[in-house]
Amino acid sequence: MNKSNQAKRREFNIRDESQDRRYFAIIPNFIVNHSTLAERGFYLTLKRIAGEDGDVCYSATKLGEMCGISKRTVYRLIGSLVKRNWIRKSGVIETGYKPRTTYSIVDLWRLNIDFYEAKKRDRVISGTNKSADLTRSIRQENTNKEDQGKEEPERELTAFKEKYSSLESVGEPEFEEIAQIYGVTTPFVRSKFDDLVNYCESKGKHYKNYFAALRNFVKNGALQIRKEASEHVSKRGIDARNIK
Repeated sequence: MNKSNQAKRREFNIRDESQDRRYFAIIPNFIVNHSTLAERGFYLTLKRIAGEDGDVCYSATKLGEMCGISKRTVYRLIGSLVKRNWIRKSGVIETGYKPRTTYSIVDLWRLNIDFYEAKKRDRVISGTNKSADLTRSIRQENTNKEDQGKEEPERELTAFKEKYSSLESVGEPEFEEIAQIYGVTTPFVRSKFDDLVNYCESKGKHYKNYFAALRNFVKNGALQIRKEASEHVSKRGIDARNIK
């Protein structure tokens, strides 16, 4: 097929702007936890093709075969991902026959982190409120005992007091939680924990909260990977052509 006929048959173009490395795609947990199976599978296919092949021409029929869906479903899922703002319309390319709409895969890195950090804060606040309710209950009980002529020191409960005051207090449950927050693997978190241990030993550094310290190490490490990827990876795309 010559270039002229090829240009006439193209219908839309999809470009990956999420700055993932070649042959390696980071999928935000936000998408995994907030998509249907069809949406998730189609999104992963677009990311994989863009990451491996760069600028290629794919028909809606071919994409449908790769995902096990119909050509009509391909168009429906494109619309669904646009509505969710996981891909966006970024322009129109004139082909001399039929304008080709360009879509970009949106970089959801910041949205993913903000969403899970907000959930983490909500859990801490909820736990603190429950602790405060229990403390008030204990105070009331003490007051009643004082009314009966019995004196008892006031007791207070502090949520998570000194829970992470040592390196030994941070383990696999914390590794998995941090991995979910920042959308990275658990082995990556373990490697950052090793970095934290080495840093504390070499610098004589001590933290009041080693869980928070590890979160910062992981966050900075993940952002550094994203920075390196953005400096070395060019924008890639997918062209889809209408098959009669």
